[in-house]
Amino acid sequence: MIDADFAQERDDDFEELAVESENDEVLSALQKEAVLELEQITKALHLLDCGKYGKCLDCGKPIEPDRLRVLPYTTLCKRCAT
Repeated sequence: MIDADFAQERDDDFEELAVESENDEVLSALQKEAVLELEQITKALHLLDCGKYGKCLDCGKPIEPDRLRVLPYTTLCKRCAT
């Protein structure tokens, strides 16, 4: 959907071009965030397959269940993340 918005033809009106440019910046940021989140989810699924999901990659201790509920793709416990 974001790619379709980028592919749309641009308006000739200067003010409209400015608005479209701002929209493109927002869409680009959203797309980068989505790609990053998908990468994190993929990594978490790999850790799940390896039997390492839910363990901190820094200290090896279990990641707090509350933290995993909020950030299911986190790889660090609360202590190591700060």
